[in-house]
Amino acid sequence: MRERNAQRFFLLGASAASLMMLGCSDNLTGQDGEPRGPLRVTKLTLNDGALSRPSGRVVTDTSVPPDCEAAAAKDLPQCTSDPFKDMYGVRLSPPNPDSARTLRVVFNKVPLNLNGVALEPVPAEGLPTTATPLKLADPNVIRLTCTNCSTDGAGGVGAPPSYNSLQLTGTDLSPDPAQYAFGPGLQMEVLAACPKPAAVPPPPAPPPAQTKCQLVGPTYISDPFRALEPGATYSVVLDPKLQGRLADGTDNVLLDDATKALLTFTVESFQVLLAGIGDGNDNQVAGSSDFGDGTAAKPYIADAGDNAAVANEGAVAISLNAPADESLFTAQTVSARVDVNGTSMSVPVTISTAIGAPGDCDYGNRRSLYVAPASGTWLPTAMPGAVVTITIKGSEVHDLSQLPDHPAGKGVHALNKDITVSAKLLDMPADADYAGVLASDVVPPSGC
Repeated sequence: MRERNAQRFFLLGASAASLMMLGCSDNLTGQDGEPRGPLRVTKLTLNDGALSRPSGRVVTDTSVPPDCEAAAAKDLPQCTSDPFKDMYGVRLSPPNPDSARTLRVVFNKVPLNLNGVALEPVPAEGLPTTATPLKLADPNVIRLTCTNCSTDGAGGVGAPPSYNSLQLTGTDLSPDPAQYAFGPGLQMEVLAACPKPAAVPPPPAPPPAQTKCQLVGPTYISDPFRALEPGATYSVVLDPKLQGRLADGTDNVLLDDATKALLTFTVESFQVLLAGIGDGNDNQVAGSSDFGDGTAAKPYIADAGDNAAVANEGAVAISLNAPADESLFTAQTVSARVDVNGTSMSVPVTISTAIGAPGDCDYGNRRSLYVAPASGTWLPTAMPGAVVTITIKGSEVHDLSQLPDHPAGKGVHALNKDITVSAKLLDMPADADYAGVLASDVVPPSGC
């Protein structure tokens, strides 16, 4: 985390500042001086903060070659000298809908000015306070736009709003990019959860420090659906008037084709991540064939290892990498059958992203599809050896638009295939220790 007074010391350190303004090397510390010439983008990094996968953080660096085995990349320094090689490239670490949790544009030197004015003004006297916090003079100096994303017909696109900040810390090297960010840079943070603002004490006590959400503006409140759209291509747009320290026209940001390529990335497709009973221990099916591939021949497995996991009164939980728009579900979206003792029977089911009670629904983050028997049980009574097979019509499961207020029916991405899930049923009724979602808790979308 950056120290809030770092910029002031950075600006006021007379001897250090004079050396950097001249672009000279520091003969005392052995460090190179600030590079002369234009402000250059060196990389774009994305870090999902482990929000997407239970297996850990997904970190992407667009400057890394996608494949170090490719003929065009195998002799590049990144592939021959860097221990991480292509680990953080878009092939092995593709951006996901949560990757803009921390998005950072890294420069070859500090972007201190915007059209000749300080990008992050400091108080004329004293240090920043809770009443006068450090913040960008124009947060729109960096913004997101997208293609193959939802649009509103009036120029609006499905690019979520963010908290934007100047980051003075970091270098062009990192021992662990997942933990230690490169820098310096401009950072965007797409925040789904906003902390409760601190109470304002009566005068003369100073006001409490504002949260990041408050610094964005009064309408930036918690939104569990806020994310990037799966399958969309996003571009970071920088203000061409962004400058380095000199702000004399020689260090304006360079926005050539190579830079624009670094600033562009495509989010992974809309897909299933987990299958299970919704107890927090569901099987991670994305990126692995250990639990099937979701086809009819090799369905995703919702079992707990070799053991049954779904209660006769339970729902099957299927987690997605992005919020789903349940308003587009139809009677044909999902079907199910139960096989037991050589007999196969069709079972009417409900599919929903909501649990709770009619009129009192909890959508969570809309990333969990709950499939439950409409009658409340898969079989009249629990029986040994019963297996439920669920088929979801992929073309009817659309993502939720990231336009303001997430208008229904505006998502342009759907699952690219039908999804089949198989689960063994427990041969006894659910008891008080059953941790999965019960069928009785699944609320049809029309009931919300």
